[in-house]
Amino acid sequence: MMKMHILKRILRSAALIGATIAIGSPSHADEVPGDEAKKQVPAKLAAPAANATSQDQWEELEVYPREIKLRGSGDYQGVVVVARRSDGVTEDVTDAVEWSLPTDPIVKLNQLQLRPLASGQGEITARWNGLSAKSTILVEDAAAARPVSF
Repeated sequence: MMKMHILKRILRSAALIGATIAIGSPSHADEVPGDEAKKQVPAKLAAPAANATSQDQWEELEVYPREIKLRGSGDYQGVVVVARRSDGVTEDVTDAVEWSLPTDPIVKLNQLQLRPLASGQGEITARWNGLSAKSTILVEDAAAARPVSF
């Protein structure tokens, strides 16, 4: 169960930053499992490098998406926070950050999903390990219920 949770978080993080991850397919049964995935995963998403030193420091934090637009009372947006080390290695730290929401209550954050409360603009801030990152929020027509459309 825990492994599936971690895999889902990695895939969500990769999708938000536009990365490609190959899971494998039966058509490549003669290949060593994982070889194709290693080729397609950008270095920034790879596991910590074997040559990483204790001098490598966390130097940047990013919130994805960087711009959040919510429209209507039923809209929502998930958020992910990625930390980057000085050697280029990244890590999803979403579950460990401290969140700050706009002073005007335009959104609520519940289980890493933002939901609209009122129309307006603001910023959400993530803080972790002495670093911080912001994402802008725009909420339009927060009281309007949008019809279901297929």
